[in-house]
Amino acid sequence: MGHVLARLAGFGMTLTPRWPYSFERASDTPPAVRVTTGEGESTRIACVTAVAGPPPRVELTNARDVDDVVDVQPGPAEPHWRIETSAYALAWPAGFTVESPPADDFSPFLLWGPGDALLHVQGPVDRERIPPPPQLAGPGQRLVDHRADPAFEAVELAYRHEGDEWRQLHHLVALDEKQALVVTSQCPARHSELVRSAAETVARSLTTSPAHGASPSEAGREATAEEHE
Repeated sequence: MGHVLARLAGFGMTLTPRWPYSFERASDTPPAVRVTTGEGESTRIACVTAVAGPPPRVELTNARDVDDVVDVQPGPAEPHWRIETSAYALAWPAGFTVESPPADDFSPFLLWGPGDALLHVQGPVDRERIPPPPQLAGPGQRLVDHRADPAFEAVELAYRHEGDEWRQLHHLVALDEKQALVVTSQCPARHSELVRSAAETVARSLTTSPAHGASPSEAGREATAEEHE
C-alpha cells in the first residue's frame, strides 16, 4: 500500500487510500464513501458502503480489485467519519471533499468545498512561533472578527481576490502548553457561513492520535508516488 498521510475511520471501517486520492461522500447515506485514486486514464474508483455485518459493500469503476484503490480494514464503530493522521484526528466536515495535497505541499490532506473553498490544518507547531491571531492579517487583508472560545481562538479576515470579496479564517487550537494546531480556511464571502461552520467543526473535534504507520514527511509522499507511477 505504501505510505499515505491521512486515512478515514468510522462506521466499523478504516480506509487507507492509494496515492493520489480523494474521499467524497457518495450519497446522503453517511456510511457510503467514494474513494478515487490515480489521475487521467489511470483513475480508479471504489464506492465503499458499510452494511449490517462485515464485509462492506464495494462497487468498483476501472479497477479489478478494491485493493487497487483503498485498503479496507476494521475500524471504530462510531456512526461518523474521522480523518486520522499520525499526529491528530478530526471530524470530516459536511460539504467538503478530502484530497491528497500537491507534492510540494506538506499538509497531510486538504479539504475542498464549494466555490474553491479550502480548509487545511497546519502543525503541530510551537505556540511561541505563532503570532497573536489579530496579527495574522496579511497585505491587503483586514480584520473583521476576533473571538475566543474554550476550544480555540479565531480570527476572520476579509480581502479582495480577482474582483470578489473573500474571507480567510484562522482557528488556533492548543494541544498542550507548548504545541498547537492552526486550522486555516478561505473562501468566497458568499460561502463564508458554511466554511466558518466547517472550520469550527474541525477545531472543536481535533484530538491528538497515536502514530498508525503514516509519517507526515516528504519522504513518505515520494515513496507512495513512486509506487503508483
